[in-house]
Amino acid sequence: MRYCLLLLILIVLLTVTGETKSQYWEAEFIVTAYTHTGYRTASGVWPRVGSVAVDPEVIPLGSKLHIPGYGPGTAHDTGEDIKGYRLDIFFDSYDEAINYGRKKKKVRVYY
Repeated sequence: MRYCLLLLILIVLLTVTGETKSQYWEAEFIVTAYTHTGYRTASGVWPRVGSVAVDPEVIPLGSKLHIPGYGPGTAHDTGEDIKGYRLDIFFDSYDEAINYGRKKKKVRVYY
């Protein structure tokens, strides 16, 4: 009984403090870049650094991601050419987007 009570207290403390481990899956994606288009994203927000275009059949809109060399992102957008395991990451300038090019990255998708 004492063990169950201690376990319950530990679970409550971890939940309250947010110190639980995030769950994620990883996969290889082809990552390209885009910049301002003058339109809102598919989720209705203006694109910003951290916005990522995804195939919603692979990654649901609103999902959090981590892309090595870019950092954290959120699945805000979709794109006509973004199908399957392909991502488009947002940069503030055309030059940054062009310089990023096309890369294969192992991406974490959190759920």
